[in-house]
Amino acid sequence: MLWAFDHPTEHLMHQPFTTITVDEPASGLKTILSFKVPDQRSGKLEVQYLHDYAGISSSIKLTANPIINFSGVVGTNGGGLGTDVSFDTKTGCFTKCNTRLSFCNADLPASLAVNDKGDTLNASYYHTVSPLTDTAVGGEISHSFSTNENTLTVGTQHSLDPLTMLKARVNNFRKARALLQHQWRPRCQPGMLPNIVNVLQVFIQLVIWNCVIFRNEVAFSWITQ
Repeated sequence: MLWAFDHPTEHLMHQPFTTITVDEPASGLKTILSFKVPDQRSGKLEVQYLHDYAGISSSIKLTANPIINFSGVVGTNGGGLGTDVSFDTKTGCFTKCNTRLSFCNADLPASLAVNDKGDTLNASYYHTVSPLTDTAVGGEISHSFSTNENTLTVGTQHSLDPLTMLKARVNNFRKARALLQHQWRPRCQPGMLPNIVNVLQVFIQLVIWNCVIFRNEVAFSWITQ
């Protein structure tokens, strides 16, 4: 069993933030308690369990009417089943309820998901065409039970070079989106330049453009990040 205390000296609004971790009181189990001083409503208790074929995480805010979060997944290399649920004890209602069933093989993963507390059904697949150029195609069909609306989206990606990726997608509402994604340099090795390693690991989105096709018009909106 390992007890770990973390006391950062600086935190937002100058409130000391403390994390207490109890590592493996039982095999695969971890308990984390975090809170700010003197904010009595900031306390949070999280319990994690990790197994070879399953993982569970549950957290609860230490308040009078807390929100309880639970997520878990079971599966193997060939597929899995997972869920993500949040329950508000004050209102007695679920604020989030998502479930996903996935199937995986070497180059064709697929999944079926129920999101938005059962209102949305999503089915998607992803197929690797060429591992050498990271070329792939994918598709997703989504159905909303509340609006009885179907959305079909297809997309593709292709690596122009080891640092540059081009992605594009279009749906049945004639909305298209393309992304040119570039990484300035290869990712740093662990321990190199710790102050900027997170910056170097982020892919810089050079240009994102959206295209909405109407009857005889094409409208572009450019976004740079």
